[in-house]
Amino acid sequence: ALNSLEIGRTSLVQPGGIDPWGNVSLGGTVWLERRPVSDPYWQFEGAWGNAVDHQLANAFLIASPEGNTRVYGSWLSLQSSGYHIVKSGQRGPIDKKATLEADSFMLGMEHDFATPWSVSGEVRYHEESRGNGTPRARNAQDAWQTRLSLTKDRSGDSWEGQLTAYWHSRDFSSVFTRVSDRRDSEREVLDQFDVPATAAGLSWRSRHWLGERHEFLFGLDGRFLEGETNEHFRNLGTGFTRRRRAGGQRWQTGMVLEHTWRAQPTLALKSSLRADRVWDRLGEEKTWDLTTGTRLTDTEFDDEQDWHWGGRLALEWEPTDTWNLHLSGFTGTRQPTLNELYRPFRVGNDITLANADLESERLWGTTLGLRWQPDPALSFSVEGFWHRLDDAIANVTLVDGGQSIQPWGFIPAGGSGRQRRNLEEVSIAGLETRLAWQHDAGWDLEVGYLLTDSNIEKSHDQPGLEGNTLAQMPTHQAHAALSYDPGERFYARLEARWTGEVYDDDLNQRELDDYIVLNALVGWRWTDQVSCFASIENLLDEEIQVSQSGAGLVGIGTPRLVQMGLRLDY
Repeated sequence: ALNSLEIGRTSLVQPGGIDPWGNVSLGGTVWLERRPVSDPYWQFEGAWGNAVDHQLANAFLIASPEGNTRVYGSWLSLQSSGYHIVKSGQRGPIDKKATLEADSFMLGMEHDFATPWSVSGEVRYHEESRGNGTPRARNAQDAWQTRLSLTKDRSGDSWEGQLTAYWHSRDFSSVFTRVSDRRDSEREVLDQFDVPATAAGLSWRSRHWLGERHEFLFGLDGRFLEGETNEHFRNLGTGFTRRRRAGGQRWQTGMVLEHTWRAQPTLALKSSLRADRVWDRLGEEKTWDLTTGTRLTDTEFDDEQDWHWGGRLALEWEPTDTWNLHLSGFTGTRQPTLNELYRPFRVGNDITLANADLESERLWGTTLGLRWQPDPALSFSVEGFWHRLDDAIANVTLVDGGQSIQPWGFIPAGGSGRQRRNLEEVSIAGLETRLAWQHDAGWDLEVGYLLTDSNIEKSHDQPGLEGNTLAQMPTHQAHAALSYDPGERFYARLEARWTGEVYDDDLNQRELDDYIVLNALVGWRWTDQVSCFASIENLLDEEIQVSQSGAGLVGIGTPRLVQMGLRLDY
C-alpha cells in the first residue's frame, strides 16, 4: 500500500529496453517522485468505507531555522474487511472476503551544504497480511529499505550528479490451498513459509552540458540480489510430506551513456547505450522427505555469466508551435528474475514450476508518434508501436490436470501443470491515441484509446501456442475522465474505463468478459487547510472478471466501493 501523501508526481518511462535505472523492465517504468522537500508542512488524511475499516495516512516536514536541514517522514495504517473474489453464483461455504492489513512508516533527512552539494537519507518499513478468500489461503510480508544519497546541483555549473547507496530486505510467506469441488472444505497444498530476499547496490548518475546543444548523461551502477524459497508441499490429506529449498544469487554491474543533441531549436536527436555484466551464482534446489528426514534431491545449478546490452535512438521534431513528431528505435534485454528462476507457485488447481534454465528476453521495437496542439487548452496525440520479443518468458501449459505426473505431482481435474518457459518469438503492435482539453472555468477532459495486437509467432516447446494472443493482454482498452476544479470550494471528477475481452491462459481457452468501470469523486474545501471528500469506485457494481480456472471458476475484482474521508493540510 502506497502513501499517496508522499507522492509529488508520477510519470511513465516509455518502453525501450533501456533507461538510466537499469534493465529490469522491458515494458516501461512507472516513476514515482517524492513530494519536493522544501517548506515545512503537516498533512493528514483519513478514509472509511464499506470495505475499508480505516485508512489513515500522515506526512510531515520540519526544517532548521536556517532552512538547510530538513527532517521529513510519513506513516500509513490500512485495514480492509475486503470483498469476495469468487463469482457470486459459484461461491460455497468455504468462501469468505479477501482482507488486507498494512502498516508502514518512513523517516528521512536532507542537509544542504554551503556548496552545491547536499546529503540525504531515508529508512522505510512496510508490513502487510492478506487473506485470500478462504480461511487458510493467505500471504504476508515485511520489508525494510534504506537509502543514502550525495547530490550535486547544477547551480550554474556545467554538470550535476548523484551518488546513491541502498539496501533492501524483504521476507514473504504464502499458503496456497486446494478447495473441494463443492467449495465446502480446503486443504493446504503449498506452504511457502519463509521466502527471504535481499538487495544492495550503489549507483552514480551525472548530467553534463556542453554549450546549449549537447547534453550528456553518464551512469555506473552495481547491485547484489539474493533470494530463496523455503516451502512445504505434497499434502495428500494427512499433512505435508515434502520440503523444498531453492534460490540463488545475482551480481550485476552496468554502465549507461546518453547524448542529446539539439541540432536546431526545433530538432533534437537522443542516443543512448547501456551495457551490463551479470553473474548468477550459487543456484540450488534441495528437497527432503519430511516423514523420514531423507534428502531426496540435491541439485546445484551451473553458475552463469554474460554480457547484456541495449540501445535507443530517438528523433523529435517540432516544425511549428502546434505540431510535434517523434520517432524511435530501440533494443534491450531483461534477465529472468530470481523468482522466475527458482520459486514455483500455485493458483487454484494450476501449478506453475520455476525454471533455472531460462534465457534472457530480448526486445526490438520502434515507435512513431504525432502530437497536435492548436491551442494551449487542446491537444491530440497518436502513436503507433511495434515490438518483437525474443525468448519471452511466459507461464506455459504443458500437461492437463486429473493425473499425477512428475515434477508437478498430483494435478487436480480442471487444473494444469505449467512451467516458466521461453517463447521463441512474440510480436506486439498497436496504436494509442489521447485527446485532452482544458477550460478556464476549471473543466478538464481527457479521452484515450489503446489498441494492442499481441501474437505468439514461434513456440518450439508448444507449437499449439503459435497464433495465440498473450494471456492477460486485452486487444482494446479505452478511458475517459472529466474533472471540475475551479480552485474554490467544490471539486469533482468522473472517469470511465473499458477493457475488452482477454484470455487468462496461454492456450486461449479461458476467456474473460469485457467490462466498463465508472469511478466518481466529489470534494469540498471548508478552508485552505480542511477538506472532505466522498468517492465511489465501480459505481455500477460491474462484475470484473480477473481470472478463470480450467473448471470454469471465475475470480472477480473490485466491486462497488464507497469511501468518505477528511484531509488536513497545514
